[in-house]
Amino acid sequence: MIVANVWFKGFIHLFSAFIGLATGFLACLATVHIPESTQAMIANSPWFYLPQVTFGNWSIDEQSLPAVMMTGLFLALHAFGGLVASQRFNDADWKRPEMNQIQRGIVAEGLTNVVSALLHGVPITSSGGAVTMAAATGCTSRYIALWLGAFSVLLAFMPKVILFWTLLPDVLMGSAMIFLSCFTMMAGLQIITSRLLDNRKIIAIGFGILLGINFESHGTALLASTPTWLQPVLFSSVSIGIFSTLALTMLFRLGSTTRERRTFDASHTSLSVLSDFLEHQGKSWGAARELVQRSIYATWQVFELLTQYELFLDNGEGKETVEVETLSNEFTFSVIIRYPGLSVPLAVTPPSADELIENENAVLQMAGFLIRQLADEVYTEFSFEKERGEHRYAHQVDDDEKLTPKRQQTAELRLVFKL
Repeated sequence: MIVANVWFKGFIHLFSAFIGLATGFLACLATVHIPESTQAMIANSPWFYLPQVTFGNWSIDEQSLPAVMMTGLFLALHAFGGLVASQRFNDADWKRPEMNQIQRGIVAEGLTNVVSALLHGVPITSSGGAVTMAAATGCTSRYIALWLGAFSVLLAFMPKVILFWTLLPDVLMGSAMIFLSCFTMMAGLQIITSRLLDNRKIIAIGFGILLGINFESHGTALLASTPTWLQPVLFSSVSIGIFSTLALTMLFRLGSTTRERRTFDASHTSLSVLSDFLEHQGKSWGAARELVQRSIYATWQVFELLTQYELFLDNGEGKETVEVETLSNEFTFSVIIRYPGLSVPLAVTPPSADELIENENAVLQMAGFLIRQLADEVYTEFSFEKERGEHRYAHQVDDDEKLTPKRQQTAELRLVFKL
């Protein structure tokens, strides 16, 4: 399996997992004795058989409702993880989950489970192994998924083939799982490390991983010492890992906010101080690393413009104070900069080479243009003593007269960074 995946290309690489399973299966058939009872069961099973569908005679056990609800939650989260991983594998420039696609996938899985329950079936979830196999082979075409889906439906009516695959020994299945798990773990680590993490998130994620891994060897002892009401959420390594991570995440969010502000003296603030503040906020909220880095460059560029081009107004204290406020959600990171002075000119187009030579304010215009390029959305707002005006895009500055304030004003610059 590994040899076919690493050292071969084309057809052999595409079917590396199947070739590995088939080779191992043939080797096991040649070296491992199959019990006569198993041989007789396979021989007596039909090649084609229609399942007996039962409908009706439903009942609801109230005591099992908590377990059913928790199982549904874990299956939905499992499907979410599988869909995110498939998006990550299928897009080299992946930055964030496509929530519309994930919503459709979870709804489809939920409806499938409803139909399965009405037919007295078992819970069904997406196959993480299938997602990983697609990543290992590099084949993510939906046409192959349609063909494999039709083939799987056909196999459901062939008991002899199903029983034949049950002969796969544990050592062969274990080696296949190890091979596929390499890709699953790396995808998970890449998704986790794409966000800035503080101690709270590190503890929550670390506890979930450690408890999930240790459950396989200590699960029986853990269930024996667990209260009855809590056992429904500890039935597997996946469930205990998800439950512990969710519980710790909700616990650590107590007292945290999505808005933070701090005042700086622009003329005496270094890049490292500003960077530490923004990175601390990004870690607190688990913001994307790329967004925080862009916000640092853009905010520092604003600080340099304010001090070098004297856009500050005298506040009577001899300080060039700037208030920086940060906002964050799942997909955006915003920085709001407030200061007494003129609005930073954020040009939509860069100045020409002749303008850079002839107009001394063209350099300021170029710097403002670069800030617009770093941020996905830029809004400027300013207030006079009793008047307030709002501009979504700043004016281009052409002369000194426009840089001279008429009245005392406070400017606000909002930079929005999106994935």
